Amino acid sequence: MSTNSRIAVKLGKGKYKSINSHWDGYPSWNGKLLKENYTTLDKVIELIELGSISVLGVKVGKKVDFDSFDSNKNKNTLAYHRDSGEVLQIDAHKPLKEIPSEEYIYLFRNGKWYVKRDNWKGFRLLTDKIIDKN
Repeated sequence: MSTNSRIAVKLGKGKYKSINSHWDGYPSWNGKLLKENYTTLDKVIELIELGSISVLGVKVGKKVDFDSFDSNKNKNTLAYHRDSGEVLQIDAHKPLKEIPSEEYIYLFRNGKWYVKRDNWKGFRLLTDKIIDKN
């Protein structure tokens, strides 16, 4: 079983791009990795440009064998388009409320990560307390 999440970035006034992340969308995994490793707009855009991903890694990394259990040995992100040859899937949104709902949505805005759970009313700053609790 997986916990889907959505990773989004604010690009300009009312403009957003997002991708789906299939595996382990909890703040204790995806939230922690995003907060610790994707700390600049350039790194976040590099991640988004991969398109939808299977597993978030500590780095975007290089093409790996999607079907090999050893492919994530170097902590690379496992991407459907790059690593499995599937259609590139990047969603553009305007405004923010058009971002598709997932159990968790992570939003990089103004140099910080925010998170929204499907049963929360709005986004919250992604803090260590949220990461440790969820």
